[in-house]
Amino acid sequence: MELDTKQALHYLSRYLSDITNPKEKKPLAPIVSQILQCPLAFVDEAFHIMNSSPYDLDEKLWDQLLESKQKQFWRIPKDFNAQGYIITPLKKALDEYQYEAVFPIYQDNTAKGLEGAIFLLTTEETLPEEFVEILHFVSYSLSWVMWRHVRQSRLSTASQNHVLVRLLLDILYGNIPSDEEMQEILSHCFFNVNQDFMLLVIESSASYDENYTLEKMTENVNTIFPESLTLCFSGDILILVPFKYHQDPKYAPLWNKLSSTLKKNKCYCGISSVFNSIDKYFLHHFVRGLSAARVARETKEEKHYAYYVDESIFDLVANGPNPFNIKTLCEPSLLKLLEHDKKYDSEYYYTLICYWQLDKDTPRICKFMHIHKNTLYYRLSKIKALLNRDIDNFASMMELNLSISILEYLGLVPKYRIHDEHSLKKKIAAQSEE
Repeated sequence: MELDTKQALHYLSRYLSDITNPKEKKPLAPIVSQILQCPLAFVDEAFHIMNSSPYDLDEKLWDQLLESKQKQFWRIPKDFNAQGYIITPLKKALDEYQYEAVFPIYQDNTAKGLEGAIFLLTTEETLPEEFVEILHFVSYSLSWVMWRHVRQSRLSTASQNHVLVRLLLDILYGNIPSDEEMQEILSHCFFNVNQDFMLLVIESSASYDENYTLEKMTENVNTIFPESLTLCFSGDILILVPFKYHQDPKYAPLWNKLSSTLKKNKCYCGISSVFNSIDKYFLHHFVRGLSAARVARETKEEKHYAYYVDESIFDLVANGPNPFNIKTLCEPSLLKLLEHDKKYDSEYYYTLICYWQLDKDTPRICKFMHIHKNTLYYRLSKIKALLNRDIDNFASMMELNLSISILEYLGLVPKYRIHDEHSLKKKIAAQSEE
């Protein structure tokens, strides 16, 4: 494919804009390799290979070179020249190729962190100007969200849901979309978002296995949970898993497979609490999953994975608010309920507090709040729907009350402490008996 620079950039622009087409199976490296007519690979910051093409070089030689580079570099070198890339002579010439070049890929621009690079071979000690222009174009195009798409395993449904992946990554970076933007994106997704999920966070950045690769681990997890959606973020693997995998006993063997895979790769996984569909609190679920993974690692959990709902209090005591904003450890559905109260001037949060603090005693609650029992029943049904959980369940009460304590501590909700006549009489009677 011999194209001039203008044609090549136009072709690449079209290809990159359509990179998420589920029918498009070609990886990007061979396309760029053909345009530049040299061996080329996309690598992450630790020199793990995302995808590559040997072009006209013997494939075995090319694989050996890439393997040697993986062993040589823990991180991509950062001593770029005035043109913004590195070019150095090979220790041993590979056929006609005598030099190697590295073009950096940044998170968003050169002021952000280094995420990976385009590694290629060349016959000359300086690259032709059109090479430089094309490579800079590709590296900037691949920055941030597109780069993560290139990192996806081809087995993952993420390759068919780039718009959704981009949305989730935006949320993880703190760019919260409006409800309208969210619904517009979700309405065009292949992935079924209208169901209950759990988020698995594999703390792969903390793996201490020298043979571990992000791509291999991603493929393994996609094989275990074929209906999942997988993405990479900050060196970790996030897997959006339908709740049925945890709920239905027939899937129990899959969790044993996950445990074996985690042990084999010497890394740990955390599992968030259950949430319904995808919303702007995705970051909260990520923090919960990551917190649980940290607990699993620090307690040397035998299964190599832990559930946030089982370990939330331990995590708060052991780690405190760092490195995340402590609010992100609050139950997202409770935050939604508070938003509903603010938007519609409802009293669901206050009703929930009264319901618990007045011992779920309907007559006492109605008397204290000056409402009819039918009003109370209506509010309780709405509260359960908004929270998507049974508020009489002990585990739910514990988790929600932990979130309430955090919000009270941060001054984001009033500190309601209810002492009605009935409670006061009980307290006086107890003191008299003493």
